[in-house]
Amino acid sequence: MTDLDDYRGWLRSLPHRGAYHALSPHRPYETAEEGYDRDAAPSLYAGELLTGMLAAVAPGLTGLCLEIGCGTGYLTCGLVDAGRFKRYLVTDGSERFLDLTRAKLARIGRLETVDFAVFNGDDLGEIAFDRFALIALRSVLHHIADYRGFFAGLARRLKAGGVIAMLEPRAEFFLMTATLLGFLPALAEKDGAPLSAAELGHVRLFDATTRFYLDRTSDKTGAEDRYAFTTEELAGLASENGLSFHRMGAEGKTAYGDDLVSYLAYCMSFPDELMAKVKRLLGPSARGIDETLKDLSPINASEWLLFRRA
Repeated sequence: MTDLDDYRGWLRSLPHRGAYHALSPHRPYETAEEGYDRDAAPSLYAGELLTGMLAAVAPGLTGLCLEIGCGTGYLTCGLVDAGRFKRYLVTDGSERFLDLTRAKLARIGRLETVDFAVFNGDDLGEIAFDRFALIALRSVLHHIADYRGFFAGLARRLKAGGVIAMLEPRAEFFLMTATLLGFLPALAEKDGAPLSAAELGHVRLFDATTRFYLDRTSDKTGAEDRYAFTTEELAGLASENGLSFHRMGAEGKTAYGDDLVSYLAYCMSFPDELMAKVKRLLGPSARGIDETLKDLSPINASEWLLFRRA
């Protein structure tokens, strides 16, 4: 029996929920799934980028691929289109996200090697197959309450030489940004354009968000986004599970100043007038940070990380 035979046998044993294998109950996302689909056209960029990273860290790696949390298929399309793996098990806790991803794969003619399953990370024990070549997660780990136990479970489901690849937010970015924003009220006052009460509310919300993401002791049961990880924590996960650790950089190859603007505007919904103050008053400091780090890795909002089993 080959790994592919065992994989297919395991899939056949699973119950179905409509068109999909069912490893978990359907769990709709907090926000309408379509709201995350800024570009309805299939994009190959992220998947092609990850494929290149794999070629550098694990040349010749092939076999079976598991993607956890496919979302709108932003990683999926390029990963499947590259064709490096024999089959791809694409999962998400939301059936609607699976629908969106399946439609995009159909548009590029890449459904023939793909299986789909409804899967929530809390149900990792339902994945009985344990010889995946690649387990890919784009912005998933920070949603998991017991991230250490979850990561250990992923490591146990890798074949020899297999890789866990994940894009995760960086705690260092949040800490740096919260520190800079802490100076914004005084700078705006000195500039003759003091922050309004609403603008102060946005700044304080970012500070509270940073404190929450970096808190490792409070109950995060009801939260959707729970953590931002330090490089030390991620390297620790690798060491605890016998994996090598490889930092691969940001998805967009951007600098800190770029990520500062895009994250506050898009992810934190800072209004245009407040963003103008951020750019004018904090821009010089952000550029100074990037200049200081010109020979080192930038402080990006998120970063790709690869963990390889020997």
